[in-house]
Amino acid sequence: MTSLSLGYAWRTLSVVSLASVLTGLGGSAVNVALPAIARHTGADATAAGWILLGFQLTTTVLTVPACLARRQAT
Repeated sequence: MTSLSLGYAWRTLSVVSLASVLTGLGGSAVNVALPAIARHTGADATAAGWILLGFQLTTTVLTVPACLARRQAT
């Protein structure tokens, strides 16, 4: 591997790692706030689980194009 491709590999790894950490951190924050969200929306336990799942899926799906756009820009 050349040093140029190795640099891209480290950039990609750092972006994906940071996105993974932030997705997990955001999911934890929503999990802590979930009882208040459920009370505010009048959701039962099943609906609250879907709220959490929807948040996690949305942040994960939006992370992938952001990583690809970052890769295309360099």
